[in-house]
Amino acid sequence: MKQIITVVMALLLPGLLSAAEPQTLKMKIEGMTCGMCEAKVKKQLSSLCKEITIDREKGEGICKYGSPATADQIIQEANKTGFKTSKLN
Repeated sequence: MKQIITVVMALLLPGLLSAAEPQTLKMKIEGMTCGMCEAKVKKQLSSLCKEITIDREKGEGICKYGSPATADQIIQEANKTGFKTSKLN
C-alpha cells in the first residue's frame, strides 16, 4: 500500500506544484503618459494578475498570473483601457 501511495504522489505532485506557480506575461503598452494611465491599467488587470508592475516610461508591464487566467485574456482586458497592448514574450 505504501508503494502505491508513493507512486501516486510521484505522478500527481509535479502537476500540482507547477499549477500553483505563477506565470509571467511581459506586455508592451502603448500610449500611457501619466500616473493615472498606469493606475487605469493596474485596476483593469487587478482581477487577473496576482502581481502587476507597470513602467509607463518604457511602455511596458509585467503581470504574474495563474489559472484560470490566460495571457490572451490579460491582453484583451488591458486593451479595454484604450491602450494598445501586446505580448513581449
